[in-house]
Amino acid sequence: MANRVEWVVAELAVAMLGAVLVAVNTRLQAPEVSAQLRHARVRALLMAPRFAHHSFLTALLEILPELDALEHVVCVGEARPPRIRSWASVLEAGTQVLPARLAAACAAVGPEDALVVLYTTGTTAAPKGVLLSHGSALPHCFHTGEALALTPADRLCFAIPLFGTWGCLNTLLSALSHGTTVVLLETFEPRAVLATVARERCTVLHGVDAMFRALLAQPDLDQFDRRALRTGIVAMMAGANPAFVRQIVERLGLPQLIQAFGMTEAHAGVLTGRVTDPLERRLDSVGRPAPGVEVRLVDPDVEREVGAGEVGELRVRGPNVMQGYLDDPAGTAAAFDADGWFRTGDLFERNVEGFYHFRGRLKELLKPGGFSVAPREIEETLLQHPRVREAYVVGVPDSRLGEVPMAFVIPAEGASPGAEELLAFCRARLANFKVPRYVRLVTDVPRARGPHGDKVQKPQLRELALRELGLSQGVPGLGGSGAWLR
Repeated sequence: MANRVEWVVAELAVAMLGAVLVAVNTRLQAPEVSAQLRHARVRALLMAPRFAHHSFLTALLEILPELDALEHVVCVGEARPPRIRSWASVLEAGTQVLPARLAAACAAVGPEDALVVLYTTGTTAAPKGVLLSHGSALPHCFHTGEALALTPADRLCFAIPLFGTWGCLNTLLSALSHGTTVVLLETFEPRAVLATVARERCTVLHGVDAMFRALLAQPDLDQFDRRALRTGIVAMMAGANPAFVRQIVERLGLPQLIQAFGMTEAHAGVLTGRVTDPLERRLDSVGRPAPGVEVRLVDPDVEREVGAGEVGELRVRGPNVMQGYLDDPAGTAAAFDADGWFRTGDLFERNVEGFYHFRGRLKELLKPGGFSVAPREIEETLLQHPRVREAYVVGVPDSRLGEVPMAFVIPAEGASPGAEELLAFCRARLANFKVPRYVRLVTDVPRARGPHGDKVQKPQLRELALRELGLSQGVPGLGGSGAWLR
């Protein structure tokens, strides 16, 4: 189901009663939905008959025989088959519940009780069901509102999906806990967002970088009144790009925009900027740890904590961290180190002021000639080139150095940078062992569906690189210009 008021009502009702909400990505195909509903043993399903080009009813009828635990199906709207309950009938049934029974159910809910099961995207492994508790959600989400300085005078244009942790927890609960008005859109559509911001005088707007890029690309952007906009969060899925964040601040008009970093297992906003931070830090970093969240950066090869200016794996500890993966004790145990810190698998660098900069994924770390190189550092360098829109780096075998970087570049609209031009740009800014050995201009890269936009699949991208170099029989090639430098 897309973003609807029934979604919000159901989430809050489920929380009050101590039941567990299982949020399902609306972009999943029927077999994926079936796997998650069966794994979570879902007993009641709230759905809409269709959304965009997806017929959810058709998908449900296809997988219904597989859902042994399912007892109730509730469908919003009028188009529903017989035997599927309407939303109105559920509301009517609720009026028959005795107040004492409702009060007893609410009183029995404690901070350690599970609140939601949210499934990871599964770009490097099968999706896992993450259990988050009441006690992990409420304080952490309140602090998100504090970072944004939300008040009852604010109006949030809510266009990110409710089915992700950023939507159903951090965004929704940070607004409600601060009395902020929520203006809910079913889905993100650039012109609808701009029209809503203008009509409702919205002051807060969140989104991933691709969403903001789409807003800025609207030819009649200046026809929409955006003077009320004040703050919001941008998640830079394609890599840090201070110049682009500055465009959002200045062209769209979000003077107090911040960045943040999080994950399903520990909530959105593990690291977060504050509206009171200096502008340059809000442009080039994801901020500092949220209140109540402990973090440290560790060299995973020797389990040594690293200092400012060094790159290490982010480890997280605190009430915001998950209870575990549903029915996966081995996976849960492997996710934590010996001291109880959650292993994020993400590489960060902390500056002397305490602000954090994302440097890539631990599994993607390259070792050319024995040197540790974070692909994100190379990607961020390429993103500084005015004719580059997106850049992704993987490691490929090399007979002399063992491994060297290979860059896949999506040019800016209408641009066609040469490979030598990009390599020269990198040589002027990076140590020689960090400069890509190969550059490939492409129109797109492999991606996986995520709650907040598509995530690049580095394993498939590396397989493509190996195939292009004649080292693998991997996946089919991508459309592109074929620009290379060896």
